[in-house]
Amino acid sequence: MRFHVAREGAVLGEFEEQIFRNKVFSGEIRPNDWYWTAGFTDWRPVTEFRVARKTEPIVLDAGSAGPPAIQKQGQRSAPAIALICICALVLLIGLATMAGRFKGRGPQPARVEVKAAIARGQIRVGMTADECIRMLGQPTRIERSSGSKNEQWTYERPDGPVILHFEGGVLRSF
Repeated sequence: MRFHVAREGAVLGEFEEQIFRNKVFSGEIRPNDWYWTAGFTDWRPVTEFRVARKTEPIVLDAGSAGPPAIQKQGQRSAPAIALICICALVLLIGLATMAGRFKGRGPQPARVEVKAAIARGQIRVGMTADECIRMLGQPTRIERSSGSKNEQWTYERPDGPVILHFEGGVLRSF
């Protein structure tokens, strides 16, 4: 009987039964290696062989005449690789989205001209800070009074600054 031995996906060699047994029990063939012999349907771990006594007969399956292909340890199948790629892509898209959200946190140009919005009545006393930001964009500068909820927002314009005064997040004057 001849034994085929594989380690990490590569066939190491083919040995007569007694030589195979000696190599297994001497440690030359390692417990995490695999072995196959005619009559097996698939490769078996050497640890399974080591459990048997040195002289115990080897039980055969209704197997094949040649060893089946072995898959290298750590080798991934095509669906596993595809899943990893998809996860990586989703992660990159998420990171790019987050970077885009935080990128524009600084002062932004006004969405509409502040003075024109005031003149048309689009900006009026009683609006919330969020409503003003949606209408005008981020102010150039925000100054907060320490210990209070009062803020002064400044929108820099070529013809001079426009200042909005908020109390508790509500527009009180401009």
